[in-house]
Amino acid sequence: MEMILEEEIPEKRILQEQWQQARITKRSFSGAGFFLNFNVPDTVPKTIRLNFEANSGDTMVAALLPELKHGMNFILFIREGKLSMLEGFTYEDWPSASGFKLERVKLNHPQEKRMVPPEA
Repeated sequence: MEMILEEEIPEKRILQEQWQQARITKRSFSGAGFFLNFNVPDTVPKTIRLNFEANSGDTMVAALLPELKHGMNFILFIREGKLSMLEGFTYEDWPSASGFKLERVKLNHPQEKRMVPPEA
């Protein structure tokens, strides 16, 4: 989460503050990923843009696992100006390995969520 919140977006400071006070209210698994839902207290400032996604541009934080050809991606959903949900997903079955490495990766094309190493 910290790597996603390092993204250079105008709301960076507010989202980092929200994360410090957020609570995970629900965890669910889809078979190819997970969803974490958050509750952020109303006393924490909201973002000016009310509904958007972070970590969804040309470069994103991804988990690289040997058993996943395309790795694992993450999208952070902001709704009504607050952290709402983190989705972690793969294009394959959920991996059995627990160890992974987080990296910033450059996508071949923004609409195509296939990853290439940053050096490419």
